[in-house]
Amino acid sequence: MGRALRSLFAVMVVTGVVLVSAGPSLAHGGNAVIEVLAAQPDGVASVLVQVRVTYEVDGHEAEGARVEVTVVDPASSPVSTTALASAGEPGVYAGSVPVPGAGSWQLEITSAFPPGTTALTVDVPAPPTTAPPTVSSTTAVPPTTGPAISTIGTDQALDPEAGDGGDSGFPWAVVVAVVALGGAGLVGVRIWGQRRRSSPPEA
Repeated sequence: MGRALRSLFAVMVVTGVVLVSAGPSLAHGGNAVIEVLAAQPDGVASVLVQVRVTYEVDGHEAEGARVEVTVVDPASSPVSTTALASAGEPGVYAGSVPVPGAGSWQLEITSAFPPGTTALTVDVPAPPTTAPPTVSSTTAVPPTTGPAISTIGTDQALDPEAGDGGDSGFPWAVVVAVVALGGAGLVGVRIWGQRRRSSPPEA
């Protein structure tokens, strides 16, 4: 009889512990409803996630819930799991979830207490590519700042027939002047000789 009472007492104690631990969940209606408030890429290495967790029956916020986000790759293999922290508002949890890089990733959001789960897909864009600067191979020739060089003399030297009015470069005017002076000298000498012959000799 005493052993039976002790066994009954032990069962009552265990039942009481289970009821106390499950009390909040039973009082609010059991399972969780997870509402995704935000899930946006933060660069190419993480996604900012914010959710609200409420009880399914009465709609009250689930304070103290244990919420985790698991990243699943396109092959349905889990990559990493990140726990969300309270965002300072009842029932709201947030965190930065790392992802391997750009691509399409499935996020599985799970609440262990109260129990519940939901999933969504986030597309993380690749970083923009920057085209390399174009280098021009054209070299600008600096303008000439020295004095201008005339080529007139050079052209005349190369072409003897070039000149004013098409005349040759030989100094004909000098030749004519020399001939005229020579003729005048001869005439003068002849006149002087004639005068000398016609004059009487001195005594």
